[in-house]
Amino acid sequence: MSTISFSTQKRGASSLKSPTAYQLRSLVLDYLCHHCYTSTARAFIRDSTVKELDADGDEILGGAEPSRWPPSSTEAPEVLLQNVKRRSEIRELILAGQVDDAIDLLNKYFPSVLSESSSPSERTSFSNPEGGFTYVSATSVEAAHLLLNLRILAFIEACRTRPLEVPHPTKAPFEPVPSITSSQSNLSTAMDTTEHSTRLPLELPTLEPEGRKLYALVSALPNPKEREVYKQELKNVGGILAYKIPEESPVAKYLAYQRREAVADQINRAVLHRTGSSPTSSIELLTRYTTVLWETAQEHKAKIRPGAVIPPVASPPPEGSRSDEPDEVPLFDLRQFLDSKP
Repeated sequence: MSTISFSTQKRGASSLKSPTAYQLRSLVLDYLCHHCYTSTARAFIRDSTVKELDADGDEILGGAEPSRWPPSSTEAPEVLLQNVKRRSEIRELILAGQVDDAIDLLNKYFPSVLSESSSPSERTSFSNPEGGFTYVSATSVEAAHLLLNLRILAFIEACRTRPLEVPHPTKAPFEPVPSITSSQSNLSTAMDTTEHSTRLPLELPTLEPEGRKLYALVSALPNPKEREVYKQELKNVGGILAYKIPEESPVAKYLAYQRREAVADQINRAVLHRTGSSPTSSIELLTRYTTVLWETAQEHKAKIRPGAVIPPVASPPPEGSRSDEPDEVPLFDLRQFLDSKP
């Protein structure tokens, strides 16, 4: 989970308390771009232009300046949407199991993501320009880790003996990528249309050299702990070769759709990092901030100030009831907040 520093400066705190129309628009656009909803983002940009009006109702030309908080891209809309579309293409290729094609696009559009010359510590964190938050990616953005996870996924896809049935969009347990780079994500409704025939014995000699190449990549990792993590991962994944139909074996979890999603999400975060964007959408960060803020307030038994806006509670006190002492602040529950009436 991303790390958040509560060192909000006065300007950032003011933005949180009284967001402008531009800031709210930025939240929505940031979310759409972060999750690669290119067409929706394009329509939103076109239809949600905010106009500043004076006291007479006339538009103030040049008087509106887009908000810089929450953090948003400083690129022109078309350039921004072009990068979103490219990230979407790469993600869809990974979700379809076409890993080599995804690597080709990564090297074409975002060469720094898999570049070995990239510094391991380069852009491992992202700071709000106004000092509101400091947070890091939930998964590794190091090129060596990214390339290994992609190559391991490609090896798994080569071992597949039947078309992958994509589960319905519901939460389900899955086997993540190695623990130093693992991530969870919601399921997608996209279907894998790639045709796979039953693997023939003659294909095994082709897979074994690929396995040895993976071990060579792992052995090149400079960190001993990381090498051990990946060696264990390769040992587990290599068990696929022992079964004629691995989808019906004890190692079938490695061929699940969620594995593709975990890698796709990690690559998406890495691309955002390397292009100077936040690896987490602003609205998700605000939700985390709000949740922790109210949890901390309750932990310290803070009292509700008269007239303060508080999160909705499951069982509000009866109307007209009063207490000599103010009630303690409630916890923030996102689902309950979304279900509550304005």
